[in-house]
Amino acid sequence: MDMKTNEVQVKLDEKSGILTLALGPNGKISLSAEDKLDNTSWFKSVTDWETFETKGINGVKFNAHLNKDGHETTGVYTIYTKSGCPAVMVTTEMLTDDSGPVELELKWLTCKVDGVKNIHTLNPSWSIPAEKMNVAMSFREDMFVETDNGFIGMFKSGEPQFNPKNSTACPDMWSIIDGLAGYRQLRTAVIGYCESASDMKSLQAAANALYDEVMEICRPAAKVFEGEQHKITHGHMSFTITTSKDGAALTSMKNIGEEKAFALPLTQVSLRDLNTEKEFTVDTRSGWTDVKLWKENGGGRIMLSGYGEYKEFSLEIVYELCANERVEWETYVLNGEQQLSVLSASYMPAPWAADKAYCLMPEHCGYVAENTTDIHFYRDGIYPRGWSFTMSYFAAYVPKGKGMNGFYCGVCDPYGAFRTMNAETDPIEKTGIFFARLHAPGYGKGGNAFALPGKLVWQMFSGDWYDATLIYKDFIHTKATWLPAVGPEGREDTPLWAKELPVWIMDWLPNTNPLAEAVPTSINKRDDEPADTWYMEPIKFQKEIGTPVGYHVYNWHWIPFNNDYPYYLPAKKEFYENIQKLKDNNIRVMPYTNARLWDTHDKEGEDWTFTKRAKQWATKDASGKLFIEKYESHEPNGELCELAIMCPSSAVWKAEDAGIVRNLVNDVGVDGVYLDQIAAAAPYLCEDPAHNHTPGGGSWWTEQYNLLIRKNRQARGDNAILTTEDNSEVYAKAMDGFLSWIWTFDNLVPAFSVIYAGYIIMFGRTTNGLKKGDAVFLKYETAEQLVFGGQLGWMNTDILYREDEFSFLKTMTNLRYKYSPFFYKGEALRPAEITSDRPIKLTTPTYFDSRLFEAKQVLTGTWRLWDGSRTVMFIINCDDEAANFKAKFAAESAELIEGAGELSGIGRDGDNLVIEGVIEPNQYLVLEIK
Repeated sequence: MDMKTNEVQVKLDEKSGILTLALGPNGKISLSAEDKLDNTSWFKSVTDWETFETKGINGVKFNAHLNKDGHETTGVYTIYTKSGCPAVMVTTEMLTDDSGPVELELKWLTCKVDGVKNIHTLNPSWSIPAEKMNVAMSFREDMFVETDNGFIGMFKSGEPQFNPKNSTACPDMWSIIDGLAGYRQLRTAVIGYCESASDMKSLQAAANALYDEVMEICRPAAKVFEGEQHKITHGHMSFTITTSKDGAALTSMKNIGEEKAFALPLTQVSLRDLNTEKEFTVDTRSGWTDVKLWKENGGGRIMLSGYGEYKEFSLEIVYELCANERVEWETYVLNGEQQLSVLSASYMPAPWAADKAYCLMPEHCGYVAENTTDIHFYRDGIYPRGWSFTMSYFAAYVPKGKGMNGFYCGVCDPYGAFRTMNAETDPIEKTGIFFARLHAPGYGKGGNAFALPGKLVWQMFSGDWYDATLIYKDFIHTKATWLPAVGPEGREDTPLWAKELPVWIMDWLPNTNPLAEAVPTSINKRDDEPADTWYMEPIKFQKEIGTPVGYHVYNWHWIPFNNDYPYYLPAKKEFYENIQKLKDNNIRVMPYTNARLWDTHDKEGEDWTFTKRAKQWATKDASGKLFIEKYESHEPNGELCELAIMCPSSAVWKAEDAGIVRNLVNDVGVDGVYLDQIAAAAPYLCEDPAHNHTPGGGSWWTEQYNLLIRKNRQARGDNAILTTEDNSEVYAKAMDGFLSWIWTFDNLVPAFSVIYAGYIIMFGRTTNGLKKGDAVFLKYETAEQLVFGGQLGWMNTDILYREDEFSFLKTMTNLRYKYSPFFYKGEALRPAEITSDRPIKLTTPTYFDSRLFEAKQVLTGTWRLWDGSRTVMFIINCDDEAANFKAKFAAESAELIEGAGELSGIGRDGDNLVIEGVIEPNQYLVLEIK
C-alpha cells in the first residue's frame, strides 16, 4: 500500500507494520503506532486503505485495529499532503465499541529518525546535542531533529518529544483512551523537512498553514440529538437537555465562550451481566423504555427507566440552580437487577468553549496548562492520588478576560471516593470537557445501587486559577471530612518544632547487610566516603546553615531496601548509637518506612510469615489473585521482590504498622516516622469478601487508611510527627506533613497551599539524582517552595560543597525560619503579577517529566496571618545578576522592611498598587502590605 506526490511518499509494509514517510530529497522516517499491551505496531492490522483529494489537499486514510480482552478499538489514521508544501499532517481518531471504558496507554505515532545530531526548538529558542541527552525530552510547541541529511520538524502535536535511547520522535508520547462517549478525540501531528537551520522558521510557517487548512477539512458535522429541547439559563450560563422517546443528552452549553452544540450523555455506566459475564457500557442517549424530565422550582430531574431487557435498571440525574451562577448535579444508579453489576458510573460531564483557554489541573500543587484549545490537550488522573490528581476540581478560563471569564467544575465529595478524572480539548471546535468516573461500590456484586458520592458542580467565576481555587476551598473548609482542626497557633495536634522547621535533608546509611543492593544509594554513589558520613555531614550542614534541620533518613534498617518488609527492626547498630548525636545538634530525625507493602518472601527469599500472617489480609481481585508491585530490589535468587499491597481495612496491618511507629519513637528515639506511598499511590479495587469493606470502589480505602494513620498517631505520642509521600488531600487530617518532592514542574501554582496552608506541613522538593549540580533548577525550586509556603530542601548534604547553591539555600532557609508563623498560622493570598528584566532560563527536564524546563528568575508570594495583623510579600531573585522588577497587586500601600535591593517607584493602576524596584543577585525583598 502506498501513496506518492511530488513532496512525499507514504508506503505501508503490512507484514512489519512499518509506515515509511519520505519527505524532501533526503528526509526519510519510519512511522509506527504501539501500545502497552504488547502490540508492537497497530499498523500490522490495517484495513480500508483509500486515497483522496479535496480542496487541493491529497491524502490517504486507513483503519488500524486492536482487540484486547474483548475490547475493540480502532485508530482512524489520515495523512494529508499539499502540493508545494514541505510538510505532511497526520491525524488519528480512536473509536471504541460499547464493551466498557477502555483504559489503554497508546503511543499513537512513533517516528524513527536515523543519524540524529542535535535537537532544536524555536519557542523558546534552545538546542542540545543528541549525545548529551540522557532522558527523553519534550517541547512546548515545536521540535526540530537535525540529521546529517537535514532537519525533521514536528508541530501542532501537543508537546512533541524526542527519545535519545531509540532515536524516535513522538507527538505527546502517550495518550489514554478513556474519554466520554460523544466527545471527539482527534490527535494531530504535522511533520516537515527543511535542509538547514535557517529554514526552520519558514518550515514552521508552512506547517501551521497546512494545519489550518486541514482542520477546516476535518471539521465534523454538527452534533445532532433530536427530541424535545429543555433550555435552562442561569446567569451567564445556559445549557440544553434534550429528551427523546428512548434517551436524553446534553445538547448545548454556553459558559465562557460562544454557545456550542454537543450530544453528550448525562452519565455513562459500565455493567457486567453476571449470567453471561459480558461487560458493556450504556449511557443516557438511547435504549431506555421510559424517559421523563421534570423542571422544578430552582432545578429539575431526569429519570430513565428500563434499559433493554433490564427492566429494573434505572438512572436518575438531579440538578439544582444555586446562588453565584452555580449548578449542582447529583446522579443515582438505581440497579434493581440481581444479575447485573455496576462497575463504574460517570458524573455529569462539564463541557465548555473558548479560544486560547487556560486550564487548571489538580496535579501536585496545581498546574496551569496554557492555550489548551490550540492543540488536542489531554490530562487524566486518579483521585485521590498524589502522583496524579491531589484535589478534585478543574477550571477553564480566558486569561485577562472580562466579566465571567472562568468555568469551574468540581466533584464535591466529602469522603474522597476513588475515581478517575480527565480533561480534554478539541482544537477544531475550540471546546473542552471535564469528566469524572466513579469506580462502583459493590463492584462485581449483583444489584449494587448507589448515589455517586457528593455533587458535581458547575460554576461561573471571574478571574483565574486563584478564584477557582477559592470555590473549591469553600467546599473543603465547610464539608470535607479530612480537614484538620486548627487554633490560633495553627494545627494543634502537630508539635511546634515541626511547624517551624525551615529545611530538610535526606540521606541513607551505608549498606552493611551482605544481601543489600545499591538501592536507594544508587541515586547518589559515594563509595569512597567514610562510614560516618551519614551523620557527620548532617551535623556540619546544620552548623553551616544555622537553623533547625529535619533529616529524612533511609536505609537505617538491617533488611535491604524494598525487601523483607515489614521487618524493619531491629535497626542497624550504628543508627542506634548515633541518633542522639544528631538530635543534640538541633537535627530532627525521621526514618523511612513503607506503610503499604509486605514482601511475599519476607526473610531472605523465604516465605517466613507472609502466608501465615499477611496473605489473607492482602488486596486481591475477584479470583483471589494478589495485587503485587515490583521495584528494583531482588531476592537472593535474583528474582524481583514481589511486594503485596496490604488492605488498609485489616486489623492485622493496622496493628503491624502502629507497632513499627511505636517502637521507633519509644525505643529508638526518632522525632517522626515517614509512611511511604500512602498519599502517593492509587487505591486498589480489592474484592476479597472476607475483608471489612464493600468490594471494589467507593470511599472505604480513604476511610480505612485514615483509621490506620490515626492508630499510628496514638503510637507516635505528642511530640513526634507522621508524614507520607506526596499530597493527596484526603489524608491531611491524619498526617502531620506531606513530602512534596515532585512539585518540580514549571507552570505550577500554589492552589494546594491556598487551601491547606496551616493545616498540613508541605516539605521538600527533590534536586538530587540527575538534577544534582543544576544550580538554575535548585534556585528556582527553592524560591518557589518558599513563596508557596513549603519547608525547603530535601537534598543530600553534599550541597555544602557547591558554594553557589548552598549560599542561596542558606539565605532562603533563614528567611523562611524568620517568617515561619505566616506559613503555619497564615494563608496564601493571590500572588502579585510580576515581571522583570531577567530572562527565563532553560534547563533539562525535571523528574517524571520530559518537558524542557523554563525557570523564571523572579518569583513572588503574598502571605497573611490568620488574625489579619500582618501581610507580607516575598520577592526573590534567583539570577546571578540584579533584577529590575514591576509588581501589581491589590493593596493600599507597601513598605520595604528588609532585603537586598530597593523600591524605585510606587503608583496605582485602578484598584491595584504598582511597585517597581531592583533586587540584588540571589537575594530577596520583604514588603509589608496594607
